[in-house]
Amino acid sequence: MATIKDVAKRAQVSVATVSRVLNHDQRVKPETKEAVEKVIDELGYSPNLLGRNLRRSSTYNILVLLPTISNQFYSAIIKGIREEMTTLGYNVMIGITDLDVNVEMKHIQLLEN
Repeated sequence: MATIKDVAKRAQVSVATVSRVLNHDQRVKPETKEAVEKVIDELGYSPNLLGRNLRRSSTYNILVLLPTISNQFYSAIIKGIREEMTTLGYNVMIGITDLDVNVEMKHIQLLEN
């Protein structure tokens, strides 16, 4: 698995430049951006989301707990939540609890971890 350092080395740029390209920083010259993106494709590089989330102190994950998914009312609500959160860059996770507080706590602990 390629690392950000591998991409930087092959593209002959700094790790910071690769990071700027990945984060769509406007200060990167178009030709540099193109070269870095080409190397990213060649190496099949994918950013480590766990590491990124730790650095940002945010996971961009939202947990929606539902007692059941059999009620169509919840489907409409989930659809709205998912559409709005996706535009903001969040992932939506759904947990079914069957109204069990212990199950709810397990879902919350999973999200925290």
